[in-house]
Amino acid sequence: MNTLDIILIAIILFCAINGMIKGFVKTLFGLSSTIVALVLTLIISPQVSGLIINNTSFDQMIGEKTIELLKIESLMGDQETELDEVIVSGAINLPGNILRFLEKNNTPEINDKLEADGLGDYISGSIATMAVNAFVFVIVFLIVSLLLNAVVIVLDILTRLPIVKSMNKLGGFSVGLVIGVLIVWVTTMSLSFIISIQATETLSELIESSIFTKLFYYNNPIQYFIMNLGNALK
Repeated sequence: MNTLDIILIAIILFCAINGMIKGFVKTLFGLSSTIVALVLTLIISPQVSGLIINNTSFDQMIGEKTIELLKIESLMGDQETELDEVIVSGAINLPGNILRFLEKNNTPEINDKLEADGLGDYISGSIATMAVNAFVFVIVFLIVSLLLNAVVIVLDILTRLPIVKSMNKLGGFSVGLVIGVLIVWVTTMSLSFIISIQATETLSELIESSIFTKLFYYNNPIQYFIMNLGNALK
């Protein structure tokens, strides 16, 4: 167990204890609003990502930074080298799950949508798109969550009733635990974004040497959605 494990365990425990303190009704609504926020974000974020990619140079800036960090200038315009060769050679310093998604999405359709002229364009364009997806997802999720959580203020009045209050604690702990897991999934998804734009080995090594973090990092349904390039490249 390392630092990342301790941080993520602390997040889940904090949410569980916070849920117990707040009570079942407010925490259940908090979970419901979190799930609704996630669903709305999954629906809205691809559209926002598409608008950003099609109407700004944000993804191009990330793509250029990716080329520089990964040192793949030699692959720009290269239509001969295969992605498998580059991965096997260890020339790309990225976590295994990102490399697998690069392999999975390396199709003629995705290359056409990225307007990729060779392997280097595909790699930089794919990572830039994933980075935009992750960035937009987090921002949209935060905005939607803030709007939904405003309703919690109203529920606070209801939970002060004696009968309701007595049933709140245990239920609140359980629901808070679930909220903590959802937050951990969003947090571990963000790690891929940080790794992709910094190309750093330190964070990758921390993940690989962890027990708890690695479990959530490699089994993250939110991350699978974010790394689906087709969602933003429509």
